Amino acid sequence: MSLEQKREWEECDWLRAYRATKKEGDLEKNRARARAYWAANKEKHRASSRAYQAANKVKCSAYDRAYYAAHRPEGCLSRGLANRGKKRSPATLAKMSAAHKGIQAGPKNPRWQGGISAVGYSWKFNDELKAEVRRRDGHRCQLCGVSQCECKRALEVHHVDYDKANSDPVNLVSLCPSCHGRTNSNREYWAGMFSKMDR
Repeated sequence: MSLEQKREWEECDWLRAYRATKKEGDLEKNRARARAYWAANKEKHRASSRAYQAANKVKCSAYDRAYYAAHRPEGCLSRGLANRGKKRSPATLAKMSAAHKGIQAGPKNPRWQGGISAVGYSWKFNDELKAEVRRRDGHRCQLCGVSQCECKRALEVHHVDYDKANSDPVNLVSLCPSCHGRTNSNREYWAGMFSKMDR
């Protein structure tokens, strides 16, 4: 709506007349009454909503499946429930892979850092150093606290200042794969947070 249309709307006779009949005190009373009702009945309404959802969960999901099966457009292959469990031939998978190649490659990727992944690690950053860092950190992720046994694989060793050439043990920290993935974005925040940690 343009500013001109808004002004015309505000200057309508019927709107002015309506506003004149409503007193500010009446509106405040109604608002106060609504707030009081909600405060008194909030838990009752929430419990009722939860009970309805629990009672109708199976029915609703069956309805959704039937609805999507009946309303799927012709030729539509990627429509949520319609493709669940569908087996594709190797030729189809190869076509799908070729169609997606390069869509988020290199500078097109939101996490692109200017090609720094091509920079190699220091020769000091080897398996012995990684094992020493994991041992120092008690074989636990330093963010979420999950143990290496729970991870079912070796913890990853992260460079705090994101400089691959700096392999000083003070600059290294053990992380689980999930937390290590989170540290790839918002690097300034994570570098500051890890530098404050005692190691």
